[in-house]
Amino acid sequence: MKDQQIGSMLNIGHVRKVSGLGIGCLFVLIAAHGFGQQASTFDAISIRPSHSGSESSETKTSPGRVNFINVTPLSLIMRAFGAQETQVIGAPSWASQDRFDVLAVTDGPEMLGDLERRPFLQALLVERFQLTFHKEARQMSVLVLKVDKRGLKLQPHKGPGVYSMKVRSAEGRQILESTKGNLIRLVEILSRNTGKIVIDETGLRDDYDFKLEWAQDPDAAASGPGLNTALQEQLGLTLATAKRPVEVTVIDRIAQPSAN
Repeated sequence: MKDQQIGSMLNIGHVRKVSGLGIGCLFVLIAAHGFGQQASTFDAISIRPSHSGSESSETKTSPGRVNFINVTPLSLIMRAFGAQETQVIGAPSWASQDRFDVLAVTDGPEMLGDLERRPFLQALLVERFQLTFHKEARQMSVLVLKVDKRGLKLQPHKGPGVYSMKVRSAEGRQILESTKGNLIRLVEILSRNTGKIVIDETGLRDDYDFKLEWAQDPDAAASGPGLNTALQEQLGLTLATAKRPVEVTVIDRIAQPSAN
């Protein structure tokens, strides 16, 4: 592939394919936040259409392996760039409707956390979904997640355990159960349930075990507290409205995934 102009490279994510390396091909992601840097890539990837009929997804991680079950391409983009749905602009409708089972394997024994997975997912999207994009900054109304003035109630995870953060519905309530969970994923869940961008300003970086339970309709009889009240009472966190400059990812191109 011929080199493109530097200005284009700084704004468009794409892959350069380098041959003759003796171990297949090396994919280099050129994105808005890194020019000429080699991205981490999965050693093997399987992407298959999901026919579960469910609207929920699940992520399973183990050393050297991550399994995204029943995910949309939009969800993968959000995870790859640490973005929330309203921070992704220009994605086609199928990217939020079509669902896939994605199994990705690294060539090492490490278990990839949410932050460590991002460059791997960016390379996956470029290679398999032909993603190109650019970044913009926009002033937007957001919800800011902070530690409540009455004090934090979250307790750090201790001892062994496998990461899990799942939301389920029961009798008009939403229940989030976390084992070794983190604020990155909590912010994604809060954004999805509020329909707004949520920015984490707690400064919390540990993993946590907790249960958060709130009413889908807090006005219904005996339904329980609303989301923000539940955050304050159960986790010692709170949401507040604010204006912030927000980085958005603008999708220039995305295609159905290439064959395995």
